[in-house]
Amino acid sequence: LEAEHVRILEVVDGAVARVRSLQADEKQEARELNTQVQLIVATIRRHEAEEDEILVQAHWDEVGVGD
Repeated sequence: LEAEHVRILEVVDGAVARVRSLQADEKQEARELNTQVQLIVATIRRHEAEEDEILVQAHWDEVGVGD
């Protein structure tokens, strides 16, 4: 997951660069960018859920050691 942080940031940086370069008449480009942003958001949500699961599991394992 740590390595994925770098990839997520690269994709976000690329999306931001595309937004900054868009002209008002580039509707198709904006649609493609919208799709890319939706994929970025889905990736971040999945990533965060995996990190949360690691933390919950670590806590559960630690709390359950003495039982």
